[in-house]
Amino acid sequence: MRARGVALLTVLIGLLAVASTGAGSATAAGRPGGAPKVTTDGHLRVGRRETIRVSGFPGRGVVEVSFLPTAICEDGCGSRSYRVGSTDAAGAGTFKVRVPGTFFNVHERPTYFRDHERVNVGVTWEGAGESFAHADAHPNPEIIRVHDGGKSARGATQSGAAARPVAPSGPTPREPLRIPAGFELPASNGYTLDAVARVPIVGSEGSLRLILSAKGREATYVTPATVTETSIQANLGALGEIAVEFQRTNKAVSVSCHQQKVRFDSGSWVGTIQFHGEEGYAAVEATSAPTNLKRLAAENCGPLFGSGSSGTRRGAELFIRNPGLGPQLSVYEHRPGAAALIIARLSEYIAGTSSGYNTGIEIERAVGTWMPGSGFTYDQRRLRTATVTPPAPFAGTAHLDLGLKAGKRWSGDLTVDMPGRADVPLTGRLLRAYLYPSE
Repeated sequence: MRARGVALLTVLIGLLAVASTGAGSATAAGRPGGAPKVTTDGHLRVGRRETIRVSGFPGRGVVEVSFLPTAICEDGCGSRSYRVGSTDAAGAGTFKVRVPGTFFNVHERPTYFRDHERVNVGVTWEGAGESFAHADAHPNPEIIRVHDGGKSARGATQSGAAARPVAPSGPTPREPLRIPAGFELPASNGYTLDAVARVPIVGSEGSLRLILSAKGREATYVTPATVTETSIQANLGALGEIAVEFQRTNKAVSVSCHQQKVRFDSGSWVGTIQFHGEEGYAAVEATSAPTNLKRLAAENCGPLFGSGSSGTRRGAELFIRNPGLGPQLSVYEHRPGAAALIIARLSEYIAGTSSGYNTGIEIERAVGTWMPGSGFTYDQRRLRTATVTPPAPFAGTAHLDLGLKAGKRWSGDLTVDMPGRADVPLTGRLLRAYLYPSE
């Protein structure tokens, strides 16, 4: 079964982390009083039946699960979607779902998920009386491709167990230090550039991810790249070029990884580093760059998966999405009158000029800020109306009235300036709005 859809971006940066009384997953849309959640173990193996758990939906209903890349295509990608069963009276359920290896690109052709790519797992719930709810797994789980080489390796281990060659005498030679697959540089206008490369393995291509971040702002670019252990090369077109090689020092630097230490070579990347952001929001030109230890820890350790807050729900969450392509908006307030967190997101795709799949550049933009409680007002009793008047980089006002016809419920002149995109409209007839109690 196929469905058109939009994959959500992950929440902005630690600078905008919600307070201890703050939000859990803010991507669900259910009836007032509901707080739908979707959880996985964080790793989805292609072709395997993986466990997906849901809870907090309005009651008994049919569940459909979809899989999309976390960067959407220019005209909207198509997801692989499956009806997997029904929730119980409490709105919960556990389902075994076979993980697809592809999604549908803008040309409606099957396109492979990349190995270790973050994907959006969305759950759509349909109940009695045409009631509807939706939630996404958070954090986005990671695709793991299973290759025949794993079976061969196990077979070799078993067949060689009987022989058990004698270990050579003398001290064991120390393995060479790992090379960090990325670097960090300061950019103009207060931004920082982080580059993270992924070496290709069987069945996948190499890729380069560039993250431009400043306080409350972030833009991420993912592009195909020629990547080896010691080199990175990517043509970004009008955005620039990365062509660097790693120079070893053979001196170790350690990164904490949960309860362990991971050791890397402390060298640097040398060559051509050029990036020029759209509309001049940030630029970098350099011939060498050091590694980023914090980014290394995040990339090599992965996230710790946990649940959201279980405190009393007294505030409200507003979520705006486009069924096809367009911006998204989230507003969260944990109690009436408290400071509210507002985050806008936008995904884009620049088509590539070469043949093959995934030859373009995926772009994710996000902006967020805190605002006074007076900037987010709503009907506290019924949660049917709301008004948003946020500070810069937002401008204008938007109003929600769920009593109006679809297409007229979310109106106003609200816009936002994003990295590389000014005056992005956040209202319109195509946008869908949801208002529910905060979690």
